[in-house]
Amino acid sequence: MTLNAVDTQFFTEVLVVGGGVAGTSAILHLRSKDVTLIESSGSNTAVAAWNIMIRDADQLAEVMLRAGEEMNDRELLSVFVDRHSSAVSELESLGVRFRKSNIGLIPKLRSVGAGMHAILRSHVSGKEPKIIRGRVVSFLVGRDNPGHVEGVVVLTQDGGEISVFCRHLILAGGGMSGIYPFSTGESRVNGSLLALAYDAGIELIDIEFSMFHPFLIVDSRFPRHLISGEILTRMNFTDADGHPFLSEVAADALRNNRHHWMFSFITREFYLQSLRGGIFAVIDADREWFERFKSDDEFGFVFSGHSLDDIGKIEIHPAFHFTLGGVRVDAFSRSNMENVYVVGEMAGGLHGAGRVGGTALIEGWIFGRRAAEHVNDRPDGREAWKGNRDIVRTSEGHTGVSSEARAYVWKALGPVRNGPDLLTAGKWLRDNALSAEERLIGAMVNASLLREETVGAFIREDFPTVRDKRHSYVCGTNVRFE
Repeated sequence: MTLNAVDTQFFTEVLVVGGGVAGTSAILHLRSKDVTLIESSGSNTAVAAWNIMIRDADQLAEVMLRAGEEMNDRELLSVFVDRHSSAVSELESLGVRFRKSNIGLIPKLRSVGAGMHAILRSHVSGKEPKIIRGRVVSFLVGRDNPGHVEGVVVLTQDGGEISVFCRHLILAGGGMSGIYPFSTGESRVNGSLLALAYDAGIELIDIEFSMFHPFLIVDSRFPRHLISGEILTRMNFTDADGHPFLSEVAADALRNNRHHWMFSFITREFYLQSLRGGIFAVIDADREWFERFKSDDEFGFVFSGHSLDDIGKIEIHPAFHFTLGGVRVDAFSRSNMENVYVVGEMAGGLHGAGRVGGTALIEGWIFGRRAAEHVNDRPDGREAWKGNRDIVRTSEGHTGVSSEARAYVWKALGPVRNGPDLLTAGKWLRDNALSAEERLIGAMVNASLLREETVGAFIREDFPTVRDKRHSYVCGTNVRFE
C-alpha cells in the first residue's frame, strides 16, 4: 500500500525510515501488522558489492578489533560475531545463493547490488507494509517530553507533506555519501536523516571517524564504481605524466595483496596525490587472466565490453566509503531517545576507528533484526493518538549541502586532516546559513579539531601519533571525550 499527500497525518505502530538492507531486515523481523516504511530514491544496498567476510567468531572479532584500533564497542561486537553465521544462513533461506570470494562469500548474481536489493524487496512486499515515497524533513518532538520522538514530517515525491506519528521509530537511512564530492556510495544518501537526528538531540559517537577508499573509478568509459580484491595486485599506479607516486612499501603491499592492515596509510598516499593532480592505473596482466577476471570476479562487470588492449590507463580517485561514527546505540540498537532505534551505517560504535571489508551489509541485517526483536518484546497496546498533540518540529526542513560546503568537506574532512583547514572550514560554517547537513558537518569539524591524534582511519597530519583513543560524544553543541 503506497500513501500520498492526500493523507496529511496518521499514526503507525512502527515507522521504519530507509529501505536498504537494515530497514528491510527490521521490517521482515517485526511482528506488528501496523508498519510503515518511508523510502526515498537511492540506496547504498543497491550499489554495493555484497562481499561478506567469513571467519569463525574469534577470528572475526580479532580482525575487526585490529582494524578498529580496539575502539570497537564490545557489546555491539559480541552481538555481531555471535549472529554472523546465522545471518548468512537466513539470507540463504530467502533465496540468496552464494559463491566463494576473495574474503568469504558473495551472491551468485551478475549485478550483485541490484539483484540483492530486488530479492530483499520481494520479501518486504509479502509483509505488506504501508509505504511512503519521499524524504524526512524534520522530526516531531513533544514539548513535555523532549526525550521521545513523536514522529516525522515527510515531503512526498509528489510535493505534498505528511506528518507520521508512531510508537517506535527505526532509522535506517544510511551514511553520509552525498556530502562528499567523491564517494563510492549513492549521492542521494546524503546524511540528511543523520543530520535531522542530530538536530533532534540524538547523541552521536565518533562522528569524525570516516572510512575512505583509494580506488574509485572516475574514468567516463566505465561505471563510477570502486574496485578491490585481486585486480589491485595487477595494477600499476602513476600520476598524469606516468610517474609512479606510491612509496615502495605501499606499492609492494598492493602487489602482494597485503594492504588490508595498512589501508589508511595507502589511502593517505592516494589522497595527497589527488590534491596534486590526477591518478591513473594500468592493468599489468595477460589477456587470458583479464577475460577470466571479467567473467568470475565481483568487480569484473566494471570492464565488460572492453578488451585489455583498448583500456590503456584508467583514471581513479580516492573517495569517501563508509560512515564509521554515527548515532550512539546500545546492544539493542536503541539511541538515547527512548523510542528511537538506529541501525546500519547510521549507527556508530561497532567498527571503532576503522572497518574491515565485508562487514557493512551483514551489520545492517543483524542489527535491523536486533531492533525488531526489541520492539517485538515491548508491551502490546496501541497508545491513544490525537492529531493535535503539542509537538515541536525540530527544523524547518532545510536540507542539502551547498557546493561551497562540499568543497570544504573534501579539504577539511577528507582522509588527511589538519588544524588550519579545519579552522577555515569551521569559520565558513559559522558565518553562513546552515542546512541540517551543514550543521552536522560543523559538528564533525569540531570533533576533528578536538581529537588531536591519529588513530585508525582518522589521520591528523599535525598530530601523527596515537594519544589515548578516547571516544567523542556529540549532542547539540556539546562535545566531550571519554
